[in-house]
Amino acid sequence: MSDDVPAPPVPEAALADAGYEFAGDDTTVGFDSRFVTVAVRTRFYDDPAVADALPTTDADRAARACFVSRCHFRPGFERAPVSPAAVVGFAAEQARGEFLADLRDSGLRDLEAGPTRRFAFDDVEGRLFEVDAHYPVDATAAVAEATSGTLRVPVRVLAAIRPWRDTFLLAGAAYPTGSLVDAVAAGIGVGVDRVTLTRSFDPAPDARAAAVAFLRIVGTETE
Repeated sequence: MSDDVPAPPVPEAALADAGYEFAGDDTTVGFDSRFVTVAVRTRFYDDPAVADALPTTDADRAARACFVSRCHFRPGFERAPVSPAAVVGFAAEQARGEFLADLRDSGLRDLEAGPTRRFAFDDVEGRLFEVDAHYPVDATAAVAEATSGTLRVPVRVLAAIRPWRDTFLLAGAAYPTGSLVDAVAAGIGVGVDRVTLTRSFDPAPDARAAAVAFLRIVGTETE
């Protein structure tokens, strides 16, 4: 199906410079009726360094990851009586529900969603929402003494939807907001001086700024 749906515009060079690697391409049908079909094609990117530092057996993506999705309407949106910009608020609420369901299915835990807010892409207005959650880390891969169990590292996910040409783009970025040391102390109940850590991770202080910068440039590059 992906061959029938155009790929989303992705700032590949910027993602490579930021340490991301391509991790997958998926197309799903979000809505299908006698009158209209909406397919969504998504390209995923993971940070392999963070994936190694925070190993998991329960989540589909790395703790630091991003994606770009492009909606594809049949018949095309140009035949609709309104433009994508005119209905971006409605589209955002629909996307928000699907996005939260996808995050739960991906393995993130304890989701807490914030409100939907207006978000400016140069002279185009979109919507932004953010989610706090916990990322499941395999304790046996992070702590030498552990024989089972899961550690929970806090993460934040930012996602934005914007009108683009005759459709919508949805982009998102996830990044850890807590350290592995804190996750071990909370999950095992002892200080890290009592165990042997086989991994190390501290959150980047500029992670949020980098995520917002990524969201702003999606759709601004020429295909």
